[in-house]
Amino acid sequence: MKKVKVLVIGALPPPTGGMETVMEQMMSLKFKDCELISFNVAKNKIIKSNVIFNFCNFLYRCLKLTFIINSKRIEIVHIHVASGKGFWQGAIYNKISKCLGRKTILHAHGANFKGFYNDSNKIIQKKIRNCLNEANIVIVLSESWKKFYSKLVKRKKIFIVRNAVENIDYSKYNRIYPKSDFIVLFLSSVCKRKGVYDLLKAISLIDDFKIKFVIVGPYEDKEKFFKEVDRLKVRDKCEFVGEVIGKERFKYFASADLFVLPSYSEGLPVAIIEAMSFGLPIISTRVGAIPEVVKPENGILIRQGDINELISGIKKLSHRNDDYLSKNNKRLIMHKYTLSIFKKKINEIYASI
Repeated sequence: MKKVKVLVIGALPPPTGGMETVMEQMMSLKFKDCELISFNVAKNKIIKSNVIFNFCNFLYRCLKLTFIINSKRIEIVHIHVASGKGFWQGAIYNKISKCLGRKTILHAHGANFKGFYNDSNKIIQKKIRNCLNEANIVIVLSESWKKFYSKLVKRKKIFIVRNAVENIDYSKYNRIYPKSDFIVLFLSSVCKRKGVYDLLKAISLIDDFKIKFVIVGPYEDKEKFFKEVDRLKVRDKCEFVGEVIGKERFKYFASADLFVLPSYSEGLPVAIIEAMSFGLPIISTRVGAIPEVVKPENGILIRQGDINELISGIKKLSHRNDDYLSKNNKRLIMHKYTLSIFKKKINEIYASI
């Protein structure tokens, strides 16, 4: 039986972020009736930093997309999109695919999409709605995101596919820090939106020599970040790892006792799901789909920007001696956020289209 050819458009690692992880996971899947072909739109630093290079690179990708769709006889185009410029680029890929007579899927990840839409004027909002409705299907990450997108897109077009954890061999990853230390892990992009500056303020006010903070991830502005580190005098309380590639991140989950992500906006963070799969209690904020994942039996949710709540949460969980949260988190991931469940949902969508 001939397989349906699906072109999956998105950025592959490196770097490794939430969207890149999902794209990488998708390309690892094998479907009985579909053949997935990747179209990598990741950009190097030179292209990103130069407007002319960026524009020329995008034109090249549009021409390449047209060629691949025709030459490989693609039937479905699955486009991962965020917000802002990334959304408009995805919308153009969608327009090209529709002009060539292909079925399309927009897979929405943008943590800032609500702000992107709500802060736009009425003309731009109409264009955003038109772009979304041009697609055959819109995939969102949670019930709360479906509720939001239902105001913009016909409800029958919207499908929920939650982010997932890949099949991890947990036995391969051992603790790399002394058991006597209580390790609080932040693993994400080191930027204001992820709440890392709030975390630094909290660290400066926590006086407990047993608590060690490990910050892992690429720096949005390294110079600015370390100026704040020195201003708050927290170097001695932290280990700054920087960006890690691929599965190297798993050794930090395996070595931590608590995962903290005090974000200001999110879709459904892959990092939280991965941390929970390792049994880590979670401290995060009530944004995006996080409240659908992190309940009182999984960790603590705080108001974004509330340093006192963040400090209180860290102190409270650092003094817990039971593994109630850990067991709950592992159980939840196994029942709801595995790659096999993700694959089943995607397969159902491809079949329906």
